[in-house]
Amino acid sequence: MRLASRRCGYCYTDKPVYQWPGVLALFAVLSAATLLLAGLMLVAG
Repeated sequence: MRLASRRCGYCYTDKPVYQWPGVLALFAVLSAATLLLAGLMLVAG
């Protein structure tokens, strides 16, 4: 469903309430994971 919504741009305007919180949460999780990895590298290094 996410791949399909990415392919067709109008799907985002269809249900922005469903889509954007998920995208923002995904970005937040990814950024948190990268920060954790960077912190571990600094501690280990």
